Amino acid sequence: MAEVREHDAAIRRFSLAVTLIFGVGIVVISYGGARYYRRWSKVVDLLAGQRQRATRLRTGYVNQRANVSDVSEVAGIAMDQIAQAMEARRRGPGS
Repeated sequence: MAEVREHDAAIRRFSLAVTLIFGVGIVVISYGGARYYRRWSKVVDLLAGQRQRATRLRTGYVNQRANVSDVSEVAGIAMDQIAQAMEARRRGPGS
């Protein structure tokens, strides 16, 4: 009976030691991984792709808006010229 108790106590001590070793190992690996990730994230900008995409979209929008403004300006000039020609035609050839 004493041997069984000693054996049970040895198993408990061994189980406790293994649990502590695995627990400490997990904590150490987690800490090291977190430190590595913090260093890596300072070097690598995680949002660089999204920023580039936003810049590209913004630039495209600005260019498109500029093109529309240019076209509307040309259309406005053409409308003015048409209105002037119609007014001149209405007044007659000698006005």
